[in-house]
Amino acid sequence: MFDDEKIADEKSIANMKIKYAGLSEKRKVKVLQESNQQEDSLLSLAQDFRLEQKYLTFLSERTSGQVQTFFNEMIDVANNELADLIVYYPSLNSTGRVNPTFVCRPNSICFINRKLADIETSILATLFNLYVSETNTEAKTVLQRIINRRIEALGLMFLNPNLN
Repeated sequence: MFDDEKIADEKSIANMKIKYAGLSEKRKVKVLQESNQQEDSLLSLAQDFRLEQKYLTFLSERTSGQVQTFFNEMIDVANNELADLIVYYPSLNSTGRVNPTFVCRPNSICFINRKLADIETSILATLFNLYVSETNTEAKTVLQRIINRRIEALGLMFLNPNLN
């Protein structure tokens, strides 16, 4: 309890600094947890990019003509986006040292499409979370561009009657 009439001494000032002006232990732990969560999300993002590339390759091998060209170009665009993200998130580059995910070639194009849609939504969710927490305006602009392109690509792949 504080007495408003009493002049503050060194002990009361030190107590106020500890309780009101200083960082609590919980806050320090929270900051560490947030950075670990971002590293985990970046690792899962890189793995999702790899899986996406595998499933796009499976679709490319099962198709021909313009549709095959479309999927090959989608692989190139995804690789370029990953390179853009590595500029702002260098830890994405170190994921090449992690064991790859073993994926058997599915027999059904429907299964490939379903897995690809699942991976795309996971990538979009991770990119959106990065966008929300990002403070660098250039990185935020890159994330916004990638998110918008991926939403458009989902429409092209799954709502375009020429590809189905």
